[in-house]
Amino acid sequence: MLSDNRNSPIFSAFNKRRALAAAGGDLNVLREIVGLFLVDLPRRLRELRSALKAGELERVAAVAHSLRGSAAVFGCDEAVDATIQLELLAKQGASEHLADTAKAVEQIFHSLAEEAAAQFFDRADLAATTETGPVAASHTASVKL
Repeated sequence: MLSDNRNSPIFSAFNKRRALAAAGGDLNVLREIVGLFLVDLPRRLRELRSALKAGELERVAAVAHSLRGSAAVFGCDEAVDATIQLELLAKQGASEHLADTAKAVEQIFHSLAEEAAAQFFDRADLAATTETGPVAASHTASVKL
């Protein structure tokens, strides 16, 4: 099972240094990547929940795999580890821990989205970034997914 380091004072989901390196050192490119991530994340998490509910383990594994790519770009090792675990559980058909692991993945990605948004966007930017309104009500509020 996953360890829960999110309540640790040293846990940070978003690693700006590593994310910036992944964006070729260009802050504008990174800001655009973060914006796209914030717009796309709610759909991806809905897809994960839908696949879980339908028992479609191949789709759970595929969504976990795609989420892992985002986590790696943003330097979030905890999210990478969690998505790897979720993908493996789904591929193995190990349904007894699947729901708990998927819930942990969602929580980590909520933290990642909040921290990434706080680095690059204010409330007005977030409202303009998504068609459905702000992804986060404030830098400290929960991400609405």
